[in-house]
Amino acid sequence: MNIENENLNNLIKEVYDKEEFIYIDEEINKEHGLMNESPARLAENKIFILKTLSNEEKMEAIAHEVGHVLLMNRKLIGVSIYHSYQHNFFAAMLNNLISHKELIEVLKNEFNIGSIMHLKLQKEALLNKSIENRIHNASSEEELYGIGFQLYDICRTTGEIYNAEIEKLINSNECVNKSFKASKMYLNDINSSMDEEEQIKRVIYMFKELSMLELITSFDCVDVYMKENVIDLVKQKVGELFRENKI
Repeated sequence: MNIENENLNNLIKEVYDKEEFIYIDEEINKEHGLMNESPARLAENKIFILKTLSNEEKMEAIAHEVGHVLLMNRKLIGVSIYHSYQHNFFAAMLNNLISHKELIEVLKNEFNIGSIMHLKLQKEALLNKSIENRIHNASSEEELYGIGFQLYDICRTTGEIYNAEIEKLINSNECVNKSFKASKMYLNDINSSMDEEEQIKRVIYMFKELSMLELITSFDCVDVYMKENVIDLVKQKVGELFRENKI
């Protein structure tokens, strides 16, 4: 698959310099993380993309994945938790919440790339009842908290803060409601231009609000250098907040 879009090529060059990519068209493949709701995946120098997408959709999907890396390079934080599937889902939804609004704005304003398909998929998740079904079938608090992150992510990116369907979902479960409100309180304006320690502090407060501070040792501040002292920085910040009686 050849990508002839100049805007996308400019984005890729900014993130990866002279790296050459291999574009691989595939059917739905869960092993590569390819599904209708997640149509592209970046793995080293390979971009896996659903072959059923139109060229415009493929361009948007690839730009979305590369955009996540661009924001990491700009010092936007992320969370990695590997304890279980539920923790992975929790972390993935939290990272999406932290990054998606800025990601969509950067693609539009700096590279003239839209996110029509991404916004469409988010709205479809509400309409096709997949989120509602996940709430009913959730097996842990962590999974429910992740759904709350997902719903607030949809609010931030679509601008539909008072969407009736979202209101119904967040009021249907206490954990979903709790993480939705904690997200709004601590993470609404988080972005890559914010001081790294301030970003960390906000996420720590959010973990505390959800009584999940014990997971903080698995918290990573992700930047392009993957700094080895990240966990020490987080522990230091937690210690400072405890001493100041702020958590």
